Amino acid sequence: MSGAEAGGTRETVLVVDDNADARRAMVRTLEWHGYQTLQTGDPGEASALVGDSDPRVDLLVTDVVMPSQSGISLAREAFRTRPDLRVLFVSGFADGEVHVDDLPRDVCGFLEKPMTIDQLARKVREVLDAPRPDVEP
Repeated sequence: MSGAEAGGTRETVLVVDDNADARRAMVRTLEWHGYQTLQTGDPGEASALVGDSDPRVDLLVTDVVMPSQSGISLAREAFRTRPDLRVLFVSGFADGEVHVDDLPRDVCGFLEKPMTIDQLARKVREVLDAPRPDVEP
């Protein structure tokens, strides 16, 4: 799959993972597929970036388990300031560990680690392109 087939040219993706190697690998993949990226290993910094970054963050890709704050908690905070935000959770845990009833599932996705480059690119595109039930096409 080429970058043009799964990527974007205008969306900005914020990658949050406390593992620097995993974070850099996801960022490289996303940039190769044409996305603008921001990255951090600090959920507190991620919250600030979601609210104040230029360019505006379209998708938050966050690890579920991080030492200072979970990705689920980060997503809850982000939705308070940015209800239109899309979120992709990544984790080494099974998908069932991530679903939380108070998160809008129509704008959230999950990808299990480890993932391939193509799996990440496809899932990012899928989450960004998913229709929202409360918005007319």
